[in-house]
Amino acid sequence: MASGLGDMGAAARALVVGIPREQGAATPGGALLFFPLIGLAIGAVAAVANVALQAAHPRLRGVFVAAVLAGAGGAAGLRSFARAVQHLWAGRVAGSAAAGWAGAAGAFALKAWAIASLSPSLAPALLFAPMLGRWAMVVCAYGARDAARPGTGARFHREIGFREFAWASALALGLLLGTLEAVGVVVAVAAAGTAVALRLFWHRRRGGVNWDMVAATGEVAETAALVVLFSV
Repeated sequence: MASGLGDMGAAARALVVGIPREQGAATPGGALLFFPLIGLAIGAVAAVANVALQAAHPRLRGVFVAAVLAGAGGAAGLRSFARAVQHLWAGRVAGSAAAGWAGAAGAFALKAWAIASLSPSLAPALLFAPMLGRWAMVVCAYGARDAARPGTGARFHREIGFREFAWASALALGLLLGTLEAVGVVVAVAAAGTAVALRLFWHRRRGGVNWDMVAATGEVAETAALVVLFSV
């Protein structure tokens, strides 16, 4: 019980304060089991804000709810997204840091637009987009190689095993499909496809992943889930 509570606390710290960038201070592998649950809590905050602002102009509501969504997660996802883009283009493009933050701003704007465009019947789905984003982080990290040691075959995080992957997947997909049914299948496929595609991309371009890449994957998957919810 104490170990489980400790892992849940580690998951909350990682997803709100930010995942440690140094491998020596890595988040315990068991914490990833609780990533979807923490994402669900973040989504609950955003869903309440969305309900409270139903009378506001949709665009204003979208921006505010997107800001609440980012703030509830300590803006950790956007920071990691910016750093991942910077890391990707470092040494290749002048102003890579500015490019990183421009990319993060674009992701925020796309998320705000999707939230503003959600139909009232799908507004409760705001609960699940952050949950899927955090689950996508687990999908990206499980069995991945370490970008800090490319070409060595070294695993990114040895403590992230099938137990964490399986339980996180069961929790996220069980809640999603049990609530949204057919729509949930489409959203789950979008989030999973995003996670797998970015995992392959990171491995091809950087030889593996680091924590910023994992968190950036979650940010993109969350945005993809919201865009798909707007589209269905």
